Amino acid sequence: MPAKQIEATARAIRDVARERVLDTAREIGRLVIDGVFGGELDAWRHRGRKDPSFQELVTKLDRSEISESTLHRSVGILELEDRLGYPALDRLTATHGFVVLGLPGPVQQELLDRARNEQLSSRELQALAIEKRPKKRLGRKPKPAVVKSLDRARKMLEQGGFEEMDALDAIDE
Repeated sequence: MPAKQIEATARAIRDVARERVLDTAREIGRLVIDGVFGGELDAWRHRGRKDPSFQELVTKLDRSEISESTLHRSVGILELEDRLGYPALDRLTATHGFVVLGLPGPVQQELLDRARNEQLSSRELQALAIEKRPKKRLGRKPKPAVVKSLDRARKMLEQGGFEEMDALDAIDE
């Protein structure tokens, strides 16, 4: 068999596999929206994965069958294509769509267009998406320096650490 025909067959298989995953994500997303949110994407946009009915659905599914994250991302694909226009992921994979979820709409469009035009892999797109994501600090905000100093002073006072302050007076003399 000629190498060109084998390459064309491999490309066709990849295309079918890519479409199946994307179609599956769309179908799962549609089932969630119809079954949990009464067919209203706006209800999903407002309540999302914290909605009690969505959480109940998650408990009804065995984690080995489908995870909460997969449900969430599948609805995300549906919502993305609703906002950006179907099929926003034309010639792309579901993973390309997953990568841009959570970014502002214009940034999603920009990155998906770039991925399509430059034929970027989902990993290459992910590297670009990371650069576009706002840098978030995890955990609580750091205390101002004055508060840290007061905390240290309070701690020293509680532990009797100021008893040696008389020695400092002797240095001035």
